[in-house]
Amino acid sequence: MEFLLKLKMDKNVSKLLNKQKILVTGATGFIGKHLVPHLLDVGGELRLLARNKRSADFFSHPGIETNFGDLKDRESLLSACEGVDVIVHLAGSAHTSNIGHSSSRKINVDGTKTLLSAAVQNKVKRFILISSSLASRQNLETKNHTKYGVNKLDAEKIVLDAHRAGKINGTVLRPVNVYGYGMRGNLASLISLIQRGLMPPLPSLDTKISLIGVDDLSQAIVLAIVSREASGNIYSLTDGQQYLINDVEKEIYRVIGRKIPSWKIPRLLLYIGINLIGLAGRTLGALGVRIPILSSISSRTYENLVNENLFDNSQACAELGFKPTTTFFGSLPDIVSDRR
Repeated sequence: MEFLLKLKMDKNVSKLLNKQKILVTGATGFIGKHLVPHLLDVGGELRLLARNKRSADFFSHPGIETNFGDLKDRESLLSACEGVDVIVHLAGSAHTSNIGHSSSRKINVDGTKTLLSAAVQNKVKRFILISSSLASRQNLETKNHTKYGVNKLDAEKIVLDAHRAGKINGTVLRPVNVYGYGMRGNLASLISLIQRGLMPPLPSLDTKISLIGVDDLSQAIVLAIVSREASGNIYSLTDGQQYLINDVEKEIYRVIGRKIPSWKIPRLLLYIGINLIGLAGRTLGALGVRIPILSSISSRTYENLVNENLFDNSQACAELGFKPTTTFFGSLPDIVSDRR
């Protein structure tokens, strides 16, 4: 990867990472599976927090140490944080999960609070919270309010309050929707539905969205670890592009080798259809039946399609030296191939 070569050549990065132990939570999730190899490539000494042996077996590398624990188990977190210099906190319930609000809050907010407390007790120097762009929408009078976004914003406050109190150096990264092989969420569902011929052609939309590649996000995390300027700050992370929803749809059809239909579904029918699919997914989930393609679809899927969702990464570029190297369209062939 271009950015890895750059980081390897940067002696300051190697020096700052030298002999620093980095604890990564959520390492077996989508982002974590990409981040861990990048951290190893730039000389990170890693400890992963895993819930069980099965998840820990995903990574077999001499430079990786594994601690077993859970965000709800303070004792296991105290053990995981012992001797650690930096924590990259990825673990949490995703906004597309079907778990209830109470359970989600226990993981995303209470779990962050417990982990941070264990980090402070062990004198960990830096805590990097991987939040979400949805957190930035919670202070706006828009329809973009979500319980997940509220939880992420509350988790951010916990980290930044500890930073302001001088207990730890805290940094918050807010990635937008993340793409790459192994991706999940609404965009992944759109690809799957088009591949299977189950998605009607979208109405004409002028909606623009921001996205970020998982390798670029990994770059930003590495830069946040070694940057002094990152301390106490919140950074929005995108790949610097603006994507029209209809262009995304056209490119998916092109890459999978199918001709996009000439007709377009009316907005009202799209709204009704998405809500019916979301209802079916929730009903099946309540019965213990989980169908991945349905689990990430909800009324918010429609809102995401018709409402602009743009963010600015200029602060991360200026202060962290962040330089995105990928685009969604450039990554799409690999993503489609992986999903096949």
